[in-house]
Amino acid sequence: MLIKMAHSRIVFFSKKHFWTRIPFKLRKFHLHPGNQDSIDHGQTLANIYLLKSRYGFHSPYFDKQLKQKIVIDFSSPNIAKTFHVGHYRSTVIGNFISNILKAAGHEVCRINYLGDWGLQFALIALGFQKYGCHTLLQKYPLTHLFDVYVKISSESKNNPDVLEEANTIFLNMENNDKEAMEFWKLIRKVSLKEYRKLYDKINISFDEYNGESEYRDKAKWIISNLQQASLLTNVNGKICMDLSNSDWLNNTPNHIATLARANGTTVYLSRDVAAAIHRHDVHKFDRSIYITDENQRFHFQQLFAIIDKMGYKWASRSEGRLVHKTFGRISKMQTRKGEVVFFTDILDEAMEKLKTDRQQHGTRKLDIKNENEVLKLLALSGLLCHDFKSKLQKGYAFSWSAVLSSKGFTGLFLQYTHCRLCSLEENCGVPLVSCIDLNVLEQYQDMVNIIKHLSCYSEVVKAAYVSLEPSYVLKYLFQLSHLTAKGLRSCNIKRASSKDAETLLFSFHCVKTNLANGMQLLGITPLEKM
Repeated sequence: MLIKMAHSRIVFFSKKHFWTRIPFKLRKFHLHPGNQDSIDHGQTLANIYLLKSRYGFHSPYFDKQLKQKIVIDFSSPNIAKTFHVGHYRSTVIGNFISNILKAAGHEVCRINYLGDWGLQFALIALGFQKYGCHTLLQKYPLTHLFDVYVKISSESKNNPDVLEEANTIFLNMENNDKEAMEFWKLIRKVSLKEYRKLYDKINISFDEYNGESEYRDKAKWIISNLQQASLLTNVNGKICMDLSNSDWLNNTPNHIATLARANGTTVYLSRDVAAAIHRHDVHKFDRSIYITDENQRFHFQQLFAIIDKMGYKWASRSEGRLVHKTFGRISKMQTRKGEVVFFTDILDEAMEKLKTDRQQHGTRKLDIKNENEVLKLLALSGLLCHDFKSKLQKGYAFSWSAVLSSKGFTGLFLQYTHCRLCSLEENCGVPLVSCIDLNVLEQYQDMVNIIKHLSCYSEVVKAAYVSLEPSYVLKYLFQLSHLTAKGLRSCNIKRASSKDAETLLFSFHCVKTNLANGMQLLGITPLEKM
């Protein structure tokens, strides 16, 4: 595509090939003095129109970035447990980080590392022997397994023999006992099936599904090699590593990390060490990013310190290849009945509330196809924007009104704005043309304000990219939607002249494109009707 100024008009010409960066500048032909602003506005619109989803990432800053291979570990639920709000937060944050790194040109591998091994699973296996039902397992797999876990966990607090029995089951698993492994395979299979259904429902995808179980043998092999190298010590029967004065632990003296229990079974930490080394062997990554809540900060400091002490140069803190992106917790996230809930309960209730709202307001479109899909996307938009409003480290208090409101800075406000722009193009009666008069913009200050805001997008995505914080993009989109609402009131296309209408419609088309791109970067699917 090429663009030039001809008699104060922007003209777009099709061309088979063009660079991702705009290979042109607007030329001044027959412009009145002082029209440089119009040319700048035209350049912004041209960039959006030509680059589409590349707009914002076409700046010299991103061109200079060395392209990396980056693996991102996020979501990571435990099998046999219902997907809770902490997993949801890791999932949407990981999805955003994956999106923005890929948009910046990096090669991204999205990994879901399942908690499918360990003493907790052995405890569930013991609980199933006492309280489980195979019929309920097939009908309500995760809910039933959670009920079993609650019962056996409560019992274990008052009866130390329960943990002893669980330890025996886990030892049998580590020794590949046939009966123990058959039950483990069954639970892993039904759990993974349920998780995949949920990820499909919320439009999240992964390149790889791994599990702790895949690394139990390699963890034992690593421990054996470390013992032979005299890098491990025995502390009260446990196999440990001295991490005193590690950079990763801020040079803390007398710090000991446990890699195996007294009975020889591996722990979460040792399996994570094996997984991290395997990932580097397979992917040769430049960066490996783990996304969890802030409570796991100490675990990952230990993990990185162990790999560093093992002599892997890529694990040195100064290399900057191992990254733990933390987030704060969600408080007060419960149903209206006051029950502590899982993510699916929150999503279902949000959809039901939105459906009731649609039925009660005559202004809502009730003849939309795939209403359930629309309700789901609206609910997800509300939940995600509520999550991304502030810096991730802060955490937040859940609010139903913030999730479900269509007014103010909410996910539904973004969807409503996008739908209004889609409706404008469809119903205004003006064709979308690739030739507009820039001088028209001088009469429409609200449109000029919108275009000025659009021109800031590159700096916004740069800030979000550097910090891995979605709030920069979300705040930009909220402001864009606010300016657009004002512009739609003052820039009346149906009452404008043909020349003005074409310029205004083209400008609103670019707004819609940028709004949709920003929403998709965050992980929101833009709707055309709601």
